[in-house]
Amino acid sequence: MAEPRQWGVTAGLDPLVITSPTPRCGTTLVQRLLCSSSRALIYGEKSAQDFELFLNIYAFKSQEYQYWRENHRQELQKVLRGEVNDWILELSPDVDGYLAALQDSLFGGIAYCRDYAVGLGRPVWGFKYPGWAPVTLRLLRACVPGAHFLFILRDLTDCLKSARAQHLVTGEQDTREFCRKWLEGVQYARSMQAEPGTLVLSYEELTARPAEALAQLASFTGLQDIDPSVLDHKINVWMGQGFALQNRDGYVPPAELADSDYAILAETTAALAQAA
Repeated sequence: MAEPRQWGVTAGLDPLVITSPTPRCGTTLVQRLLCSSSRALIYGEKSAQDFELFLNIYAFKSQEYQYWRENHRQELQKVLRGEVNDWILELSPDVDGYLAALQDSLFGGIAYCRDYAVGLGRPVWGFKYPGWAPVTLRLLRACVPGAHFLFILRDLTDCLKSARAQHLVTGEQDTREFCRKWLEGVQYARSMQAEPGTLVLSYEELTARPAEALAQLASFTGLQDIDPSVLDHKINVWMGQGFALQNRDGYVPPAELADSDYAILAETTAALAQAA
C-alpha cells in the first residue's frame, strides 16, 4: 500500500484500540474497567467493525488512485485544455483533493465517536475488538498515526476453553485456525511492545495481581479513577435467557477440551517457544 497522506480527519484521531490475538482474551473486561473511569468511553465491536470497513475502503482507493496518479492528471489536463475527442472513461478530479475528501467522508463517523466522548468530558476514547489481524493493525497504524494500542494476552488453553463454551470453536479445524490466529497475534503483540503508545497486558497478571496491572493501565491511559470492583464481576455474555448468547447471570463457564485439542495446543505453544 502507498504511504497514506497525513492530512484530513485521521490526523486528529487518537483512539485507544484494545485488541487481542483471538476472542476470549479479556478485552471486554478491560473495556469495562476503562469505562468505569469518569474520563473514558471505549466503544464496542459494532463501531470497531465500521472502523475496519472504512480503513479497508480508504486503503484500497488510496492505493488505486496513487498508482494511477499520473494517468489521471494527464487525462484531466487534456480535458481542461479542450481535448475531449478521446476515451475519457476514467476522468477524475485532482487526486490529492479527492482522496482528502474521501478520507474526511469515510472517517467522519469515527471523528464523531471522538467528539461525542470528548463532549461528555471523557477524552480517553477508542474501541475494543478482539482478534484483529496484524494486517489490519498495521493498516490502522499507518492511516491513524495518533492511535494507541492495548494488547491483551491470555493463556491459549484458557482462551480455547472459553471459545469452546461459546461455540466459537466446534471442531478440529476450528481449533487449528483459532490456535494459528493466537500464535500470529501473540508474535505481533510482542514485536510491538517496545513501540511508543503500546501496552501489552497479561490477562493472568490482571486477575492474579490486579493492583499492579491496574497501575499499569492507569499509567498508560492517564485514568486514575478506574474502579477495581469491576474485576469482581464475571461477564462474558448478555444477561437473560431469550436467545443463545445469553445467560441468567451473564457468565458461561469454560468447556472441557478434547485430546485432539490438547495436541494442537502443544504444537502451537512449541511453535511460539521456537519463534522466541
